Amino acid sequence: MAHLGNLNLWHPEVILLIVLLAVLYRQGVQNPPNCQPGPTLTRSQNVAFALALAVLYVSIGSPLAAFSEVDNFAAYSLQMALMTMIFPRLLLYSVPVDRLSGWTDLPVFGAIWRALTHPPVAALAYNVIATLLLLPWSVDTLLIDNDAHAFGQMLLMFFSLCLWWPLSRGTRSAPSLRPGAQLLYILISFNLMMPVVVALLVTSDSTFHLPTWYRAFSHPSTLFHMTPTEGQTTGALILAAFMLASYGLRALQAWLQMRQARPVLPSV
Repeated sequence: MAHLGNLNLWHPEVILLIVLLAVLYRQGVQNPPNCQPGPTLTRSQNVAFALALAVLYVSIGSPLAAFSEVDNFAAYSLQMALMTMIFPRLLLYSVPVDRLSGWTDLPVFGAIWRALTHPPVAALAYNVIATLLLLPWSVDTLLIDNDAHAFGQMLLMFFSLCLWWPLSRGTRSAPSLRPGAQLLYILISFNLMMPVVVALLVTSDSTFHLPTWYRAFSHPSTLFHMTPTEGQTTGALILAAFMLASYGLRALQAWLQMRQARPVLPSV
């Protein structure tokens, strides 16, 4: 990895992107359309946004980004998990509901956004894109073209926002799903994503004597000291762990909401 250079490993240009996002966030939250000038953000929302930017930088600006491109599938999987399971949830939480409503009530933008975040569309679109970006041809092709790789990452993060939107707080034009519908939505999305993760695990098992999926990661890792097979197994386990934790915790929250909403029958 020494040939990448220290500057390339830390991507200072991403810091400029994050500063720009912080400015746009402040402007978009404090002065959204269809809203009066907004109240100050709560401490938890400020912390959530700061953490979202930190996760974004770790994902695409830190050495993890370089390792995910040339070194090991485990790093590629960790980057993907952070971008799709952690970053969008922090970002959505960091914006007050009335500020979100100001944007989703716009005629054109709101209609497009509501169509993309309609639960069946959001679950299918995200999982199709995420699955395609894990297939061997896609990974090997994108990793030799920086622009294509960056576009693929932006597309994945955008549709991960669409995926988590139906599970976030509802807005005036897009009410939140009921707890039972949330559980069904989580189950469907989880099941759509699991086949490719299971396939990664099965094909990386040495007992089957199958080749690893990716030419880009067909060499031993210089960072984690893993063989290609170990890297593929570890990467699949990372994806599975993040999915189980993210979906599982959100499903638990929906289940607790169902329990609280259940009417208490009078004792006889």
